[in-house]
Amino acid sequence: RQFFPIVYREAADDLFQVIMPVPSDQKITVDYFYGTTKFDGQFKSTESWAWEINAGYSRSSGDYGALAIDATRTGDLSYDNSGDMPVDYFNAGFLSGQRMDELVNAIGQYHTGNTVYEQTSANAILSGNLFTLPAGDVASALGVEFRKYKINDTPSEFSRSGNIWGSSTADITKGTDKVKEAFAEVDVPLLKGIPGIESLSVNLSGRVFEYDSVSGSDKVWKTGVNWQVVPSLRVRGTMGTSYRAPGLYELYLGNQTGFLAQNQIDPCILWGDSNNDFLRANCGAAGIPETYAGGGSSATIYSGGGAGQLKPETSKAKTLGLVWSPTFANLNI
Repeated sequence: RQFFPIVYREAADDLFQVIMPVPSDQKITVDYFYGTTKFDGQFKSTESWAWEINAGYSRSSGDYGALAIDATRTGDLSYDNSGDMPVDYFNAGFLSGQRMDELVNAIGQYHTGNTVYEQTSANAILSGNLFTLPAGDVASALGVEFRKYKINDTPSEFSRSGNIWGSSTADITKGTDKVKEAFAEVDVPLLKGIPGIESLSVNLSGRVFEYDSVSGSDKVWKTGVNWQVVPSLRVRGTMGTSYRAPGLYELYLGNQTGFLAQNQIDPCILWGDSNNDFLRANCGAAGIPETYAGGGSSATIYSGGGAGQLKPETSKAKTLGLVWSPTFANLNI
């Protein structure tokens, strides 16, 4: 990476920005554990009804380390330091990178953070045939489920101090979420073995749930149709809804900083080429030239978690498809 502090050179009685190479070493180590278990069985009094109970637990622990530059030791006047250079930045050995190890010893700081992510889940499912229609058995399944998520991302104290030169900073990301669900599904055979309908069935399913991170409960549903027209042609379609609650990282992200180039956020760059009358009027009123191309600088971007602000994402979807399986070839389209 490049290290480019602004420093004062007494011999010239002036400020200079020198540019030197510095190694950007990183190391990540992840330890992961996962365990799952299942119990199942069938009721003796019936041929179709069965039950199962599933449980699982996973834990991921990751250490992430990096070589950074301690801004308080650089003498960079941009950081309101004393301006005292720890080494002679104007020496050709530092400028070329030949004395890079000495530079690292003078301003380098290796730091390590840790992220622990845990997930616990358990569910119980009951399945079997409800009754029999002329076209076949009406199959069903119902169950309940519980899930718990937990995250604890702790950046190094050095990272949280904000003293890393030219790099973003981050605070602790820590939080949990729990969800309770109940679900049911039924598959109903409507017709079978008549001209134009080899088989026709409808599948209906639904799920109700409640997240700790989102106020109130919600639900999703789905219905599907499966029509076997002839042995080689099948028509299928679905309609349903989906739901995604905010993730732990989105909810509890610790306050952090990052960087974006000016040309990604400055609306007045080359505003003379814009078709936006509002933009043209305001940039012109500010006295900015039409051909203003912006600088090469970057802006500091602040971000954080949205607990209490973020809302779930929901959608509704419809699908329709054909499946062709000709008898004259080993082909499925």
